[in-house]
Amino acid sequence: MTLECETLVLGSAAVAVQIAANVRLQFNPAATPPEFYEEEIDVWKCYGCYKSHLDLLRATLASYRETI
Repeated sequence: MTLECETLVLGSAAVAVQIAANVRLQFNPAATPPEFYEEEIDVWKCYGCYKSHLDLLRATLASYRETI
């Protein structure tokens, strides 16, 4: 699943449902997705700053997904 930061910021509730489905988890409608604000979009455009952390997260999620 590819997810643009803008998509998450501008539609977090709907995106949370898609993320849960993508990792084969049941979405809990009682769970409140985090709130994001448009001014935060530019912060995440600094992908290179977070790349090593995000690569580790991606690898962890990929290995978890293989177990379900």
